[in-house]
Amino acid sequence: MTLGIAIVALVLAVGCGAGWWRTERRLVGLERRTAMLEGALHDRVLPDLDRSVRRSEAAVDAALEVRRAVGIEDPPPRLAGERITGPLVRAVAVGAGARRVLQRLAADLVPGPRRRQR
Repeated sequence: MTLGIAIVALVLAVGCGAGWWRTERRLVGLERRTAMLEGALHDRVLPDLDRSVRRSEAAVDAALEVRRAVGIEDPPPRLAGERITGPLVRAVAVGAGARRVLQRLAADLVPGPRRRQR
């Protein structure tokens, strides 16, 4: 009986050792690839990103100068939470009867099927 337990324990130990070795080999490969990707990121991507950010900032500054030279006014400042409150205000307005007004305006602006006149 103890010989059987010893054999099972030996087989389990060998299996665990093989699994450990395989897992460590895979981790070393992943670490090597990760280091290679980090090197490529720092060598290629970050300098290009830096250059594009500087160019876009220069383009925005040039556009602002042109806008001022032409005389276009600055847009009104946005309110805090406008993305949330805008749809809510519209929903309340539509619920309060603005829907009919909007439909009438749309009917006047967009030609649609004609109704019979009585």
